[in-house]
Amino acid sequence: MAQTDENMIDLTEHLPDLPTGLPERVFSVDNIPRPDWAIPVALTDLHEQRVARGLANRSFLALAEEIALFRIWAGPRLNNGEYSCWETDYGCWPQVKSAFEEFLQKQPFHEWDSRTMSDILYIIARDNDSPSLARAVAEEPERLLFLAQAAVKSSEGDAKWQFAVEMSRLDRQQYPVEPLLLALFQDEDEYVRRQALMALGRMRSPLAEGLVSAAWETGYEYQRMAALQILNDLNSPQLTSYLEEAEQDSSQHLSAFAARLKAGPPSVPSVPCVPIGVP
Repeated sequence: MAQTDENMIDLTEHLPDLPTGLPERVFSVDNIPRPDWAIPVALTDLHEQRVARGLANRSFLALAEEIALFRIWAGPRLNNGEYSCWETDYGCWPQVKSAFEEFLQKQPFHEWDSRTMSDILYIIARDNDSPSLARAVAEEPERLLFLAQAAVKSSEGDAKWQFAVEMSRLDRQQYPVEPLLLALFQDEDEYVRRQALMALGRMRSPLAEGLVSAAWETGYEYQRMAALQILNDLNSPQLTSYLEEAEQDSSQHLSAFAARLKAGPPSVPSVPCVPIGVP
């Protein structure tokens, strides 16, 4: 075997049937069994990062490799429009989550560079069915705010709405969450805007009631349902007029939701979850 660096293997010996044109080396931090599709490919850029940043850190390398392997698997599936929650079909989420949690434990967030941040936002966005990665980030509130601030300027909508949900659990008197949620309320993605509005409502922010009108004027059924929920939770005097308008609405879910609020106790189950992208 050709001489290699630590944690590197020669693919020409171990994987002789690789497609032509691929580099010969790949990181292998742990000998974790892979499904047949997970043929290691060009990950030598990890070595360049390691040298440039002086990172001999196993947690950094392990997470970077797991994310790279997910990207390889996701390539033909991303945005194929065939079905939602396609990410759940990935067979190696336990390895991803283990590497992610170890990385969070060993790498202070203020040391993350832009590339690391981009990778973390990417993999959190893919873990949107049972958002354990976002919850792990939120175990340290300052880290959550740090990453949420980066997410605001990113294109990872499925990370943004998860951060909105997690920020709703923080004490707004102790942590500056409201400016971030206001920024997310202005996002181009409807689901992100809805979750940001509902987060402000859940934390009883005085800003929430003032945003109800903007949400209502969008005309989106689920935005309006979120607006009604907030007014109901706040016992707002505006609720009555909005309920009357909603009951006359032609949207089946909105009118039914309004009827439930009008007839039910002061608090009813929150706005139902719907597939992302449903208007």
